Amino acid sequence: MRAMKRDKPLAWPAAYQSLLVNEHFPRLVRHAMSERRIAVRFYVAQAAPHAVFVTTDCPKGEDPFVAIYCEHADGRVEDVPSTIFLAHELGHHESWLRGDTSDAFEDLMTTRPRTVYEEPHTLTRAIREEVLAEERRAWRYGREILAAVLPRFPGLSDYDRCSRENLEGYRRGLLLD
Repeated sequence: MRAMKRDKPLAWPAAYQSLLVNEHFPRLVRHAMSERRIAVRFYVAQAAPHAVFVTTDCPKGEDPFVAIYCEHADGRVEDVPSTIFLAHELGHHESWLRGDTSDAFEDLMTTRPRTVYEEPHTLTRAIREEVLAEERRAWRYGREILAAVLPRFPGLSDYDRCSRENLEGYRRGLLLD
């Protein structure tokens, strides 16, 4: 099992206080930073909202982080979708901490992660199956995290729907039909 390098919770940036005003999402961000000790960073992107778990491009010695992509520089997000995406990415973090993936998977996601989406035909069937298995784990772990941290989250059925749709998309995209 991997260990987080941080002994103490991450500080809650003052800017987050005014930016994260939704009901559920800020609570999950606080959980990520305080309890899980993983940074949550915000970026502007056209394809928003979405999130990614980043183990690549981390400065030496830094833990992985979750990147949240928003439509606006001020960090405004839609509460339910952003909470769902963050929970899923925390599921990837949990899988990473547990060491659930192979060295080959970690190498792929570190050196050429876009290959999964842009050139899946260049990957072995075994690694494509592992990518799908990792996505299943991340959705499962993410739901467990979400239910534990936000037991009254109103979007669990939305989470389950996103999970099913995402996994089906991965199955097709990874040429596993």
